[in-house]
Amino acid sequence: MSSFRHQPARLKYRDNGFQIIESGGHVTCAVTGQTITLSDLRYWSVDLQEAYIDATAAMTRMVAAKAARLAGGLQATNPEAD
Repeated sequence: MSSFRHQPARLKYRDNGFQIIESGGHVTCAVTGQTITLSDLRYWSVDLQEAYIDATAAMTRMVAAKAARLAGGLQATNPEAD
């Protein structure tokens, strides 16, 4: 087994997939902190460049992000979104 599988990957999240910036075996859910293997990664935000363990975590983050944007407190981290 390669040691990179134990390292977190750095990804660029895109509309129809993701690009691996630095090899690794997993990413971390931005909401729960749980580890997500790349083969199990199904939910992410292109605007926030974050991964989510499941649809519930993704929806939780999207609702919070929308509320924060409306309040003026959160900016998208995706420079292509501007």
